[in-house]
Amino acid sequence: MDFPQYEVTSVEMGGLWDPKGAEIFPRFDAPPFLRDLIRELVPDAINVEDVAYAAKAKKLIVVIDKKTTKFELAQLNGDIKGLLRIHPEGDFVRGIIICLAPEDAYAQGFMDSEQRTYDYACRYFAPWVGIDEDAATGSAQCAMAPYFSKTLGKELLYSFQNYPGRGAQFSIIMSDDGRLKMIGKAMTIVRGSIFLDEDVKFF
Repeated sequence: MDFPQYEVTSVEMGGLWDPKGAEIFPRFDAPPFLRDLIRELVPDAINVEDVAYAAKAKKLIVVIDKKTTKFELAQLNGDIKGLLRIHPEGDFVRGIIICLAPEDAYAQGFMDSEQRTYDYACRYFAPWVGIDEDAATGSAQCAMAPYFSKTLGKELLYSFQNYPGRGAQFSIIMSDDGRLKMIGKAMTIVRGSIFLDEDVKFF
């Protein structure tokens, strides 16, 4: 499938984290409530390595400790109602991506059934659009892939959405025209037909 690449900016917030992407991406000072949103999902025991923002999609990218294991990522269990209390309008953030590029993918459990390792893994939370957590989110990849493509120096990426109990795999090919190709396996769960009255005219 053909998708857009979302432009990413690095988030600066008074030294609360070291903006590792600041040398690669444009930088901006974030509204203070972003820290509260992040702490609803990421406990203090897990270090936040970087934070970025895809303005067009209103997605917050929170990059956590690269030593986090697959099990630990799956165990994150934030207060979804707390996110809505902190940012009820959803006018700045519509979805939060918690992600990492594992330091040692094999040791941390980030590989598929054929032992192929993932370049990055994530979870995606979007209660502002009625989805507490999504299992497979193409639009989240459109924000993360540009981030990790530049920070990892790779144009071919393999990612895993670590939704507890299942999840999704994405093979991503970056292109120079501001688009990306997303490849993955899917399962048909609903099939239907729509019948229109032949007398209806559309102008």
